[in-house]
Amino acid sequence: MKLPTGFKFAGVSAGIKKKLNSRDVALIVSDAACTVAGVFTTNQVVAAPVVISRARCPSSAVRGIVINSGNANACTGELGHANALKMSELAARYVSQSTQSNLAADAFLIMSTGIIGHQLPMQKIEAGIRDAAASLS
Repeated sequence: MKLPTGFKFAGVSAGIKKKLNSRDVALIVSDAACTVAGVFTTNQVVAAPVVISRARCPSSAVRGIVINSGNANACTGELGHANALKMSELAARYVSQSTQSNLAADAFLIMSTGIIGHQLPMQKIEAGIRDAAASLS
């Protein structure tokens, strides 16, 4: 498969999904700032990653997307919102370290899918983001 020039990808298993060795944390990172626009659900009930990513679009300064599957981070209240913000902070920190750059948390969009109503397992999320950033290619 031919991948787009100027982008790095990584997907790792962080143990969020019940099925062993399932890739459940991913990063997509651009070598340069990207112009993005988004189309989001019109549902009145939305997950924290949707709220945050919607607020960050449109933009001409997005550098990446941090994704988890196995937990939607939906209907999780203020802690869920804080955890979604933390995902973008972790992505910025670990990608900056692995690429010797200085990326801001708001340069990352956040996506989560999976079970509804459960808080994110942030230790697993952090380990997954760290591992994914270290294996970007």
